[in-house]
Amino acid sequence: MSFRRKNSNFDQWRNYCNEKQDLISGLNLNSWIFKSEQNFRDFVTFGTTDENGMILDFDSLEDEKCLKLLHFIEYFHFDIDAILFERFNKSLGKRKNIFNDDR
Repeated sequence: MSFRRKNSNFDQWRNYCNEKQDLISGLNLNSWIFKSEQNFRDFVTFGTTDENGMILDFDSLEDEKCLKLLHFIEYFHFDIDAILFERFNKSLGKRKNIFNDDR
């Protein structure tokens, strides 16, 4: 009997991104962001979009894309880590009007 994981974290990330490919394509963001979970975490925490230090202003994202990105985050089970996504959360805080519920 083996207690090894069947999938690595990288495999889980890759599988999730494959499942959400339509959503990712619809966001029309730099593919580097979704290449690894760490890249994505850096992106939503610092706004960094590539190794060159290019910064994305989340406030410039359309509300629809911002909401799709939020769904992407919610369904991957980042859990408590999501509160550390500072750049993204700051932008969300300015967009309370995009939610249909009382968040």
